[in-house]
Amino acid sequence: MGRELLTSQPEFKKVVLDCDRWLLSNGYPGCLNVIACKDDQERQSHSSSLLQQSLQTAVFVLEVALARLLISLANLVTSLGEYAALVIAGVIDLQSSLKLVAHRAKLMMELCELEKTSMLAVNLSAETVRRHIGNSPEFHDLAISCDNSESDCVVGGPISQLQSLKAKLGTMKTRSKILDVPMAYHTHALDPILVQLTEVAKTLEISCPRIPVLSNVFGRVIQPGERAFTFEYFAMHCRQTVAFNAGIRELSSSGMGAEISRWIEIGPHPSVLPMVSTRLDRDTTHLLPSLRKGTPASATIARLLCHFYQTTTVLNWRKAFDERATLTTLPVMPFSEQEFGIYYPRESTQRASGKCDQNTDSQTGYTFLSKIVQRPSETNREAIFETPIAVFKEYILGHRVCEQALCPASVYHEIVLAASKWIQRDPGEEATRALSNVLYPAPLLYSEESSAIVRVYIKPGGDHKTNYSFTVASYNAGSDPQQQVIHCQGQLKTRPAAHAQKYAKLVPLMERQKERFLRVDQSSTQVFLRKALYEKVFTRVVTYSELYQMVQSVRIDQDEALAVCRFPNSQGEPSRANTVMMDVLLHVAGFVANLNIENDEVCICKEVKSATMTRNIPFSDTTFEVYCSNLEIAATNVIIADAYAVDSRGVIAVFKGMAFQRVKLTRMAQALRLAAARSGHSHQSVPIERAKLVAPKPSAPNSKPPDMPVDKQPAIREIIARTCNLEASNLVADTSLHAIGFDSLMMIELSSNLSSKLHTSIDISALEECKTVEDIEQLCSDEGQSGPTPISEAETVDSVTMPTTPATPADKLLIASIIAETCGAHITSVKSDVELEALGIDSLMMIELEARLQSPSNSKKLSSLELSECRTVRDIERLANIDDAKPAQVEVEISSPLSPRILGEITQSPVLEAEKKEVPASMKLRIAAILELQEQPEIVHLAEDKAPQNAPLFLIHDGSGICVQYHRLRPFNRTVYAIHDPKFLDPDSWSGIPAMAQSYARLIARTTSGPYILGGWSFGGVVAFEAARVLMAGGYAVTGVVLIDSPPPINHKPLSANIINAVTKGDRNRGGLVGETIRNLVRESFKACAGMLGAFQPEAVTRTSRSIPRTFLLRSRDGFHLNTRNDSPGLENDWLQDRSDPRTSIEGWEMLTKAKMPYLDIPGDHFQVFDVANVSRWLLLNIWRQGNMLIFTPWNRYKPYQKLSLTHAVN
Repeated sequence: MGRELLTSQPEFKKVVLDCDRWLLSNGYPGCLNVIACKDDQERQSHSSSLLQQSLQTAVFVLEVALARLLISLANLVTSLGEYAALVIAGVIDLQSSLKLVAHRAKLMMELCELEKTSMLAVNLSAETVRRHIGNSPEFHDLAISCDNSESDCVVGGPISQLQSLKAKLGTMKTRSKILDVPMAYHTHALDPILVQLTEVAKTLEISCPRIPVLSNVFGRVIQPGERAFTFEYFAMHCRQTVAFNAGIRELSSSGMGAEISRWIEIGPHPSVLPMVSTRLDRDTTHLLPSLRKGTPASATIARLLCHFYQTTTVLNWRKAFDERATLTTLPVMPFSEQEFGIYYPRESTQRASGKCDQNTDSQTGYTFLSKIVQRPSETNREAIFETPIAVFKEYILGHRVCEQALCPASVYHEIVLAASKWIQRDPGEEATRALSNVLYPAPLLYSEESSAIVRVYIKPGGDHKTNYSFTVASYNAGSDPQQQVIHCQGQLKTRPAAHAQKYAKLVPLMERQKERFLRVDQSSTQVFLRKALYEKVFTRVVTYSELYQMVQSVRIDQDEALAVCRFPNSQGEPSRANTVMMDVLLHVAGFVANLNIENDEVCICKEVKSATMTRNIPFSDTTFEVYCSNLEIAATNVIIADAYAVDSRGVIAVFKGMAFQRVKLTRMAQALRLAAARSGHSHQSVPIERAKLVAPKPSAPNSKPPDMPVDKQPAIREIIARTCNLEASNLVADTSLHAIGFDSLMMIELSSNLSSKLHTSIDISALEECKTVEDIEQLCSDEGQSGPTPISEAETVDSVTMPTTPATPADKLLIASIIAETCGAHITSVKSDVELEALGIDSLMMIELEARLQSPSNSKKLSSLELSECRTVRDIERLANIDDAKPAQVEVEISSPLSPRILGEITQSPVLEAEKKEVPASMKLRIAAILELQEQPEIVHLAEDKAPQNAPLFLIHDGSGICVQYHRLRPFNRTVYAIHDPKFLDPDSWSGIPAMAQSYARLIARTTSGPYILGGWSFGGVVAFEAARVLMAGGYAVTGVVLIDSPPPINHKPLSANIINAVTKGDRNRGGLVGETIRNLVRESFKACAGMLGAFQPEAVTRTSRSIPRTFLLRSRDGFHLNTRNDSPGLENDWLQDRSDPRTSIEGWEMLTKAKMPYLDIPGDHFQVFDVANVSRWLLLNIWRQGNMLIFTPWNRYKPYQKLSLTHAVN
C-alpha cells in the first residue's frame, strides 16, 4: 500500500517504522510487511489470522502516516477514518490508539468465530434492506453493519443467510457483493471481545478533540472540547452500526459541509469519497484521494500538491523534496594556498505568507554563521550574525553534562572566529586570532523542541583592524531578540601570522615534559586510555559523543598531564575541525581538574584568559600531543589550567588561564534543569532538589552577620504551642512531642513555622528525630547561632527589626531570603550594600536566581541579561523596582518561587471549621508550595557514581499522596526520585490505578534513561508494579520493583474510615489552618486511594502478554493495633492487623507475578515503616540490598514464601 512512500517520504517512513517497532516489541504482528508489500502480494489470500491482525493495524498506521505527511507538506487539518481521526484530533495519542487497534485485532482473531460470518455490500439504503430482513424469517440473524449513504449499506451475519439474501436481491435487479472479510464486523459476531476491549481502553488517557470529528457511533459531528469519548466508546464503535450516512446528513444540514471546499480521503484507495459525492456540489467541491490502487503513490501525492499549489495553499516544498545538498572540496591551485568554494544559498521559507526570501546577500559562506543581520557601517561598526541552534545540534548533543545537552565553549569560540574572518575579508596574509578574557555567563541547552536563534555581536575597539569585543547570545524564534540570554563574551585580537612564531619556544618545553613523563616512576603516574577516559571515568561529569573522542591516551602526574590525540576527521570542514580541536584542549584540562576533587563535586570552565589557534588544522589522521598544567587556588575553589597542542610541524594551539570552578554536582544538575525549564528547551518535567539553607560562611569580612540574641527559647516554645493549639506556659524542656499530639503531618507545619519565624532552615528529617521540646530548641540553636529575632504573634513582616536595617520592607525581606537560599548564606548577611561576589554567587547561581526571582510587588520578570549586570544586592532590588518608601506587604504571593522553609506562615490563621469545607485556591497554592508539589519527580538523593549497576530508584507516594517520608532515607549511592500525587489537591480526579500508572510511567521515561528500579510504600508499591509493566510494554528496561509492605491487590479489602481516621488523627482538631488542611487532604487522599485499590482488578491485565517485572517485598513483621472504644476482639483488616502468617502478604503477589516472592521482614507495623528508628537501622539497608539483589541475583534461586536473611539477600 505504501511501499513507494516508505522510500521517498521520511515523515511517512518515520511513523510507519515507529509503529511497527512498537507492535513487534509488544507481541503483536508488525504492520511493515503489509504496507511495504508489492501490489501482486496484496491480492493474495487473507486467510492467516496473523495477517488479518496485520491488515487492520496496517490500514490504521497508513492513514495516520499519510495524514501527518500531508499536514507537514501543506498544513492540512483533516477528518479521517475513526481511529486515525481520533489521533489527529488529539483524543488519544498514537501509541494508545495503536494499542487499541492491535489489541482489538488480536481479540477478534482469538475470541471470535472466523469464516462463519461475513458481510454483504448492497446497493440500497439501509432502511430498505432492514425492511427486507425484517419481513423474512430466514434472515433473522442478519443486521445492518454500515449505513454508508442513501443508496449503499452493508449487511452482516451468517454466510448462508447472506448468500440467500444476495440471491433474493438478484431477482430484484439489485447489485450486491459478498466482501472478503473473516467475520461480520459491527454485529453480534464481535460480542465476545467487548468487555476486554473496554478494559484495555480504561488504561488509556482520553481527551477532548481539538478539531471537529465525525463520529460513526453517534452519527454526528463532535465539536472541539466536547466530552463525548468515554472508555465504553470503543466497544460501541466495534459493535454498533456505522452511522456514516447520518453523520454526513447532519454535516450537510448544519451548513458545515458547504464550508468545506476540499474532501481528501486518507487511505489506500478512495472508498468513502463516492459515498459523500452525492450530497456535495461538484462545481464548488474537490474530491481528492491520497492513494489509489494501480497508481504510483508519488503520482497521487504530486496531484495533491499541484492542487494545493493552484489553490494558494502554502506548501513546504523543502519537505516534499527533502534531498540534502552537500559541499564537495575542490582541489586548490598548486601556486595558491587560498581555498575557493561556492556555498549553497539556503532558502528561507515563510510559511505564513508563502513568500521566499531570495536575498542571498545575507549569506556568509561560513557554516556557523547562517545569515547577516547587520553589516558594519561608518555610523555603526558592529556586525551581527544569526544561526539557528539546529546548526549546532551535533556539537551540543555530543556534549552532555548532568544529562543535559550543553553547548561546549569551543562552539562559541568557532562562532566568534568565523565572524571575525567574515569581517576581515582580506585576500592577503592569513592572520592569527586570539580570544581573550572569555566569560561564559549562562548555558545554552538543546532539545528536539529547541527553537533558539544564536546571535553573535562583534564590534571593533579603538584599533578597529586588530581589536574586537564580542558577545554570543540566544533568543527564542519569534520573540524579541532583545530578550536574550548571554552565553559568551570577551575580546578578540588579530595579529599577523608571523606573530605565532613566539610560540615556537613551547616546543622544547613540550619535549622536556614528555621526557620527564617517560622517566618518572610509573607508580606515581596514572594512565588512562581512550575507552576508560570517555566511557568510564569522565562520564561522572561529561558524556562525549564519538565526535569529540580524540584523546587516545593521557598520562597524569599530580597536576600535570600529557595526552596523545588524533586529529579530527573533518572531511574538509574547517569549522568542524577547529571546534573539536579547541574542545580537546578544554576537556583534557577539565579531566585533570575533575580527577582531583571529591565525587560530589564537579569542575566547570567559567573563564578562559586567552585562546589562540596558530594555524589551520591538517585534514589527516595524524596525531598530536597536548600538555596541560593545573594550579588550584583553594581560597576561591578555582583551578587554573594552561594547555598547549603540538604536532610534528610545531605549536597548533595555546589556551591559557582556563578557570575551572568547583561546585557541587547536585547544584550543577539543578542549575541546568532550571535553565532548561526557563528557556523552554525541556519538554519533560523538571525535578528540582529541595533547597536547604546552611549556616553562614564568612566569604568576606563585611558579609559576616552581626551578633543576635542567643536566647530564643520563649519564641520557639510559642511556635510549638501555636502549632498544636496549646498554651506555651504548659510546655517544659522535657515535654514529649508525642504526648502533645505531634505526628508526621504536624511536623511538616512545625518545620514551616520554625523556618519562617527564625529565618533559618529547619530540615524536616532532623526535626522528626526530636523527641522533646528541648530537642527542638537545641536543633534550632544549631541551625542558626546568630539568627534574627523571631516574629512574635503580634508582629507583622513590616515591623520586624533586622540587624542594622531598621523597618525592612517585606519585599526586601523576600528578595534577601531568595538570595540567601540560593547561595547558602544566612539571611542576615544579605544586605543591600553587600556585593554578590562576596556572597559566593557565581554564574551558575545566577541561573537559579533568574528562575526563582521575580519582583514580589509587580509582574516584571528579571532577564538574565539584566541580572548579569548586577554587582550588589541593591542592584537586584533596584532591578525589581522596589521603593524603600513603599508600605510593606503582609500578604505574600504563593506563586513566588521562594521555598516554604523561608516563608512558612506569615500570619496566624484560625482553625479549620469544617473538615469538608472547600479549600480556597490560595490555600491550595500555599500547600503546593509547602509540600513542593511543583517538583515532579523530586530528587531525594543523587548518585555519586552513575555506573550501570546504580540504576535510579523511583519511589511512588503511599495513600497519603505525599512523599515526605522518603526524605528520611540516607544516601546510598543511587539516585532516588520521589513521585508525589500531582492530583493531591483533587484526589478523586483519578479514574483508577491503571490511569495513574500510565501517567507515572510517562513521567519516569521523560525524567532519565533506564534501566529503572521502581518502588513504593503501601499503595505506592501497587502503582509502582503497574507502572513497571507499562514501561516494559513500551520497550523500557526495568530492573525490578521494591514493594515496601504493599498489600496484594487481589481481593484487597480497603482501609476503613475508622482506620484512616486513626492514622490521620481524625479525632483531633489541632494545629493552624495550613496543618489541619493538609491533614484533611491526606485523609481524603487515603480514602480515594483505598477506593481505587479496592476497585482495582489486576486479573484482567494478567491475561495480557505484557511482561512481569522482578519483584521483592519488605514486609512489616508486626500487626497494626487499632485503639477502639469497644472491646470487640474482631479484626477490621486481616492483612493490616494480623502478621502472624507471611502468606497473607505474599500469596496474592505470587498469583499476580506468577513467580516465587522473596521477602524480608522489617521492624514495626505497617504505619511505622518510616519511623526514625526503623528507617535509620533497617529500611535503608534493606532497600540498598534489594536494589543490588534485583540487579545481580538470579531470580530462580528462591522458593515460595522464602524469607531471606540480610546475608542471603546479597550473596
